[in-house]
Parts: sequence; C-alpha cells; structure tokens
Amino acid sequence: MEIRSMKKGMFFTIAILSAGVLAFGCEWSGGAPDAGKRDVLEFKLPQKNVVPPAAVEKVVEARPETEQIEVGIDLSDSVPDIAFEHVDAQPTDHVLLARDLIAAGDKATAMIELGKALYDDPEDYDAAFMLGRTARRSNKPELATQAFLLAAKIDPEVAAPWLQLTRLALDGKKNDLAEKRVLHALSVDPKLAEAHDLLGRVWLNRSHWHKAVNCFEKAVTLSPDNRYYWNNLGYAYLLKKDFSQAVIALEAAIEEEEDETSPAIPAYIRNNLGLAYEGAGRLQDAIVEFKRALETKPGYVNAKINLERNMRLAKAEAEIDEITSDDELIIVEPDVQ
Repeated sequence: MEIRSMKKGMFFTIAILSAGVLAFGCEWSGGAPDAGKRDVLEFKLPQKNVVPPAAVEKVVEARPETEQIEVGIDLSDSVPDIAFEHVDAQPTDHVLLARDLIAAGDKATAMIELGKALYDDPEDYDAAFMLGRTARRSNKPELATQAFLLAAKIDPEVAAPWLQLTRLALDGKKNDLAEKRVLHALSVDPKLAEAHDLLGRVWLNRSHWHKAVNCFEKAVTLSPDNRYYWNNLGYAYLLKKDFSQAVIALEAAIEEEEDETSPAIPAYIRNNLGLAYEGAGRLQDAIVEFKRALETKPGYVNAKINLERNMRLAKAEAEIDEITSDDELIIVEPDVQ
C-alpha cells in the first residue's frame, strides 16, 4: 500500500510491506511437534543488499514440477544394526530405564539403554522410535534416521516414523527426500494432518506458495484446532502477499481463549499477525500485536524492529491525514469585482 500527499512542496510516501522473504529456522510451528525440537515459520522482512533466500532456493530446487516421486520405499536392506550388545545380570526393562534417564536429562545413557532394548528384542517398535526421537533431540541425525527406519520396518502400518524421517530430511534441507518420505506417510494415512503440514513446508522451501497454501489448508481442515497449522497457512499467505487471507488464518491461530492454565500464544505468531495487519494497512492493529509479542517474549528482536517501523509509519500516516484535512478546509472565494 502506498499513501501519498502533497502540500507546499512536502511529499510523503509510505510503502507498507513491500516485500517478504522465506525465513526458516527459528522454532517451528508443527502440528504434533517433537516435544524437544520445534521449528518456526516466521515471516521476516528482507534487509537491504541481502539476496532473498527464496531466490537461492529456486536455483537449488530446479526439479520439474511434472516429475513423479516414487512413493514405495523398500526397507529390506536399508536398516543397519543399531542394537547394543550386552549381558544383563538380572532382567531389566531398558525402555523404562531409558524413559527415566530422559526425564533426568541424561539422553546419552538413555540411547545406550534403548540400544540394549533392541538387542534383547529386535522387533521392539517403542525402543526404536524412542531412540530416533532421542537421537534427533541430541543432534545425531544419522542415528535418528537409522532408528526411525528400523521403526518403520518393524511396523509398516504406522506413519509416525515417516513423519519423523521427513522432519530429519527437512532439517538437512533435502527437499526431494522429504517429499518422498512424507508422500509415503500419506500413502499409509491420507488424512494425516501433520503429513499435509510437512508437505506444505516442502513446497515453501521450493517457493511454490500456492502449493504450500493448498497443503496447509488441508492440514487446518483436518485439524482445525491446531494453531500451528493456522500459523503456517498464514505464513504462506504472507509470502504470497495475500495479506487479507493471512489475517484470517493468523487470527484463527490466536482465536483460542487464553486463561491462567493455558500456554501463552507464541510470540512469533503474534509477530506474523502484526505483519499481516501491516500489509493490510491496519497499522494500529499491527502495533498492538507487536507489543503483545514483546510482552510474551521480552527482547524479541524481530517484534521490536517491526514495532518501531510501524510506529514511524503510523506517525507519518497521521501527518498525511492532518495535511489532507487542512487541504479540505481551504475554501476559495469567487473573485468578485
């Protein structure tokens, strides 16, 4: 949106939300997120003289849209032995012991116990899946991948390992592999909201905003109470610069009433909503959301920068309104001789 006014040689221009770039990283909005690891879809304005990441990703991801992705994945020879050989002096529930160790913050020893559990029972799905989650939280992607592949081999009727494998591929910026894995998850359960949400992330990485929107819309249709899916849909609309739709989605993300027992709405969702309001020309609403983001997360740099910018824009807009009002009050009397 551009607002212009001229009077007595003064010219004002307000350019609101002129561009946006893809920004992954942060802490994610996921539907059934891995409790120890969350990524964020947070909209950021580009800095001057910085090549937008989306432009780079378009070059990297040059795969033709018409290329078919193989859904079937053969696990017969792909899973290495990750069991931990041992001899127990007495019967031991290694999975239960691992849970206690994880709760105590000792993930390294917990992974050893889970390896022991897999040695005792190579078909222990819970041990394999828990090992994958613990390894991912411990920044051990190779071990996590091996464990989730084993879990998928043990129980091919469950989609959960494929969702985690998709997240690992996204962590490694391997979009084609992520797509292959999430499509496999959808072949197991086509109505899995989290899978549609993850597929939306794949399309975001490729800068295909419209396809990302379609995936996130399916996710919120299947799981309408999940605010993180709504945030991701709003984020995709921000990238499309469809600010009215972004407002609708992000308002839905914060719709749930907060009370003393419910967790605070994440600051990045407030920040995204503020940017949607800014793009829609609703500067005062944007200012409110940026302030709320800072109340939730004091020192939040993005919200602080966005708040300061919107306050400057609102001030300039008010000055323009004042000038326009003065102009309207000028009455030119007829030249009576």
